[in-house]
Amino acid sequence: MINMRRGLGKIEILVILLIVGGVIAYIAVSLPRLRNAQRHNLDALQLRGIHQSMLVFSRDFNGIMPIPGFIRRLPMLIDGKEIVVPGKGAMDESQNTTANLYSVCIMQNLFSPELCVSPVECSPNVVVDEDYDWDVYDPAIGVHWDDSFGADLSIPNGSNVSYAHRPLFSNNFREAWRDSFGGQSVLLGTRGPRDGQDPNSITYQLHAPFDQWVGTFIGPDGSNMSLSTSMECGQVEVDGQTIPDNIFRFDQGFEGSDNIITFTKDVTPEGPVVLWD
Repeated sequence: MINMRRGLGKIEILVILLIVGGVIAYIAVSLPRLRNAQRHNLDALQLRGIHQSMLVFSRDFNGIMPIPGFIRRLPMLIDGKEIVVPGKGAMDESQNTTANLYSVCIMQNLFSPELCVSPVECSPNVVVDEDYDWDVYDPAIGVHWDDSFGADLSIPNGSNVSYAHRPLFSNNFREAWRDSFGGQSVLLGTRGPRDGQDPNSITYQLHAPFDQWVGTFIGPDGSNMSLSTSMECGQVEVDGQTIPDNIFRFDQGFEGSDNIITFTKDVTPEGPVVLWD
């Protein structure tokens, strides 16, 4: 018998090249999406870690999570003089800003500055605070956190945090800011567009490659919720009518109790100043 050897023909080689090319193309397309999916999973874990850390704080304060105005309180009038008394005095509403909320948590070592910035963050205005100063802590003179920690989304490097939160500037919103609360309350979550509809918002870029807005949110019981496109969570009553509760719109105004998460830049006598991007 004659042992004949035959090499691959041109057609076979072409088929193999097409298959290999297809596999390479599939990997090239899939890997970025897989990496993005992993980053979004890490994003959800970071949010959960922030919430769990705030719950640790709440154990010593009757279930209430950190509220800056309850920590840095108004001075007390003693013998005609205004004196800062640690743990005493009325709540200072002006302290209930986003920057102060996260800064007081960092100062209490509840979590690190790195945890405040999302792995899917795309805004050039949001950066990790690599110079957080724990040494400024001096409750005897009313210094409970580093005031240089920022949460201004409107300027370059102005914010050291990615995550929005339930506002703390009214009793109605603060009512849910604790370790347990009924209903579909949202405490922390992904940033979104103003009123849930600003087409120019940079937050749409936070969710590539999903081709739509996607957000992760934390409820009072620590559960993760995912919302997309509609940006609505439950329903709310406005002027006697029941409407979908938009999570990025003050459906009931600044004194309401509807689901809303945002950034609070300042709390003035004229009202709060909220931020979107």
